[in-house]
Amino acid sequence: MQQILSGEALVFSAKKDSGSEFEFILPEYLPGIARIIKSVACIENSVIRNDGTQAVFELSLKLGIIYSSDFGGKIKSIYFHETVSVPMGASFEKDENTVIIPSAFISSVSSRPLSTRKFATSCSYHVSAIALKETSREMLDEKDGSEICALKEKHELCRKITLPEVFFDHDVEITLDQSEPGVNEIIYADTVFLGATCNTYESRIDFDGRFMVHILYETSENSTDSSTSSYEIISRPVTVKQSIEDDRIKEGQNAFIYLDAAFPEPSVSFDPYGENKIISLSLSFSASPIILEKYTAEIITDAFSEKHSTSPVISETTLCSAKNVISNSVNISEAIRGDIRDLSEVSDCIAKILSVSMEISDAKLFAVAKCLVSVLGANSSGELTGFDSIVTLHIPVYSENAVSGDIIPEIILSLSSCSAAVKEGLLTANFDISVNGMITEQKKVGIVTSLLPIGEEDEVKKNNEIVIYYPSAGDTLWSIAKKYSTNPETIIKTNSLENDTISSKHIILIP
Repeated sequence: MQQILSGEALVFSAKKDSGSEFEFILPEYLPGIARIIKSVACIENSVIRNDGTQAVFELSLKLGIIYSSDFGGKIKSIYFHETVSVPMGASFEKDENTVIIPSAFISSVSSRPLSTRKFATSCSYHVSAIALKETSREMLDEKDGSEICALKEKHELCRKITLPEVFFDHDVEITLDQSEPGVNEIIYADTVFLGATCNTYESRIDFDGRFMVHILYETSENSTDSSTSSYEIISRPVTVKQSIEDDRIKEGQNAFIYLDAAFPEPSVSFDPYGENKIISLSLSFSASPIILEKYTAEIITDAFSEKHSTSPVISETTLCSAKNVISNSVNISEAIRGDIRDLSEVSDCIAKILSVSMEISDAKLFAVAKCLVSVLGANSSGELTGFDSIVTLHIPVYSENAVSGDIIPEIILSLSSCSAAVKEGLLTANFDISVNGMITEQKKVGIVTSLLPIGEEDEVKKNNEIVIYYPSAGDTLWSIAKKYSTNPETIIKTNSLENDTISSKHIILIP
């Protein structure tokens, strides 16, 4: 019988920072630009392709601005779509056993007016891709009636399965309270992923994805008088129930899902009482699932009880041993040192986790998260204003007496909430972050990959082999050690012998 050790091997990895500038002209039906309040952008879809010579990232971008118009100062927004290609400078080969994990995020976006009807938007983005191939390695496990055991080890292992990204569309309705003014026009909407809870069944993951929807709208109370227009910002939690099917999913596995939502497309509908109190939107998002499974493997290799000797060929392999399951919440307060001279009051704060890396410091494992913080508020004149800022958060994940470099974290971070306040020219944001995942540890073990017969003329062991020796009458440890160019102490230690006495009824392992 043969046992198989399975895992994932890295076959491709590339990352790149790039950017573009786009010029847009306002449609004729919109008033011109008096002042740009805030630039907005998102990646609606990302696909990595291999054109034969190198990998190319194709990004579908949605870019826009929130601006004050030159007609009565009303707040307006406009969106445009663009597609860009980013060459990665490396290539990869894909088959049915290879999983491509693309990742792309916008690191900065800014806009400037070129005229009252024309503006330019600069957009910087970071793209990366990893290709993992499922691999397996056979090891020998032969038995006969004597059941003489040469190697026997138990390992608690961790198997990681990275499933392909899945895209979803979900319709949501948000009903305003009676105390809130009705909607005349929606200016801007955004969604932030808060977290997900997962349950695994045979060939299926059921998950509840939690989002926060942020909407800026013009109220309907003063819609007839543009000079007295007022604006409201609302934030509503939304829970989405969905399923992902895959034959590799088994009941009881640990599942973690990272969700990324694009800008929703909102619209207003009338409730039965004729008021604009219902906001309908289509929520588009992608789900990237990771399956982590703990299991115990017993690696056994048995020797033949033949009259001739056999030489097992030993090969080293790296196992991922399960160490600890992580599930906790962290609160972090961070001062935002962006350009907040125009900001005197915060109306809404949106934070998104763009990327996560790991570092070990003082025997502790930290997740280093790069976050995009978007702020909307009022300036000293009461006008709507806003800006974006990139912050870096150090989130404690795991701590023990000694965290070694062999630690491998599989960590999913999600924001449960973010709030901000400005005081004396300093903006401080509070982040509530959920940390979920598993800590694994790399271990190198030797496995037997084949058994080769050794003739009487093969007296010296071969490289990377261990000899199973059957003692004969008159053999001593000294004579055996001399025959295989080793020493008696090594044989005693390898076979856990209490003394130098040997018996023809036992086998001797000679490294």
